[in-house]
Amino acid sequence: MKTVLLTALMLVAAAGSAVAQQPRAAAGAQTPSLGGLLSGVIPPEVSGFSMNIGEELKKVRAAMVDLSVPDSPAFTVLGLTPEEVARPTTARKLATSLLNGVDRNGVLQTGVAIDTLPYLALAGQLLTLDDYRKPSNYALRFLARAQVSVGTAKASDVNDKAMRIGLGVRMTVFDRGDPRTDAALDQCFDDRPGLPAAPQFVPPPSPDTPGEVAEWMQDVERGRQALQTFQADVDSYVTRVTASVADCREQARIRNWNASKLIVAVAPTWTSASGSSDDLGRSGSGVWGTLAYGFEHVPGLQRNAQLLAHARWRGDEPVPTAKDPNVFEPRDSRLLGVQLRAGTANATIAGEGIDERVTPPSGAATTTRRYSIGFERRVADNLWLGVAMGSGKSPAAGQKKSAFVLSSLKWGFAEGPSLKME
Repeated sequence: MKTVLLTALMLVAAAGSAVAQQPRAAAGAQTPSLGGLLSGVIPPEVSGFSMNIGEELKKVRAAMVDLSVPDSPAFTVLGLTPEEVARPTTARKLATSLLNGVDRNGVLQTGVAIDTLPYLALAGQLLTLDDYRKPSNYALRFLARAQVSVGTAKASDVNDKAMRIGLGVRMTVFDRGDPRTDAALDQCFDDRPGLPAAPQFVPPPSPDTPGEVAEWMQDVERGRQALQTFQADVDSYVTRVTASVADCREQARIRNWNASKLIVAVAPTWTSASGSSDDLGRSGSGVWGTLAYGFEHVPGLQRNAQLLAHARWRGDEPVPTAKDPNVFEPRDSRLLGVQLRAGTANATIAGEGIDERVTPPSGAATTTRRYSIGFERRVADNLWLGVAMGSGKSPAAGQKKSAFVLSSLKWGFAEGPSLKME
């Protein structure tokens, strides 16, 4: 950059020589800007960035905020999320989840899931932010928020080597914490520091006598110094705006992390009892929904708490029998759960209670209750760590009380604008 700037400064002298051949500006005429006079000789690395910085900074309005990466629907239907109540956070254009731990049946599980917003990933640059926000475009927002997930998990127990695959689709019915519709975030961006004023350069008249050369050179030097001052102002402006935008996003995270929203999801699954793709077959499906209440307008809770209610139905789920872990039988189940989260935009602790009713292919239906506590922490930008532990009776373990510990590492790749700016 120093080399480019030095080259630009050297070219000022050439520009001064060129404009010196022009007639003196008429009295009262508009003073031309330095950028306009030197556009033919200043390298675009200097003038282009300086003059177009306002257009570039408009893009921050469509950028995402680093809210918690949502649970993968593929892991949710497989029952392998650290918390059983699926949390309806704002989805990312691309995210991954890594799973490791002992599940609720006492089996060690490892897995990976990939999640994406297909419409935004494929056509996001064709969708403008204004179109996304129009009240009449609910269907467009619904499509843009639809999340698709594929995940696989592998059991590592001596008696259970099953491989499970889930393909999930999650739809957001409404989301009060969507950064793309956050008017306060818009206003914060609008209140950023103003652009530095471009310097004005008055073309010096052509020297008619040797005695006028010294004054002409002083005029050219003033132009060169004005360019140097302007470049320093631009550098300072970029630093200040970067800090201002980062503060806007941080305030948006604090404001939106626990906002009210509603999601619904559906996911088919496939299972291989041997862990090989040779006997991989359909193993039912799941449907669920979660309603989150963010205590909006409730002093003391609206920035620090969230209450979630969750309902899930799972059909034809293969589980190992109590008599022989190598033999699987299908079962239907319905699950109701409630969760209370407390914390901040960077770290939360959650307690949840689950009531699950299981209907086996033969025999009477059984009802179990489980309780767990979970913790989620933002360990770096777009990187979240979740851990949950608890205990309860497991139908798959013959109604024996067992403990579980599950952890997940969720990485959201969404950076920069995902919608086009007009």
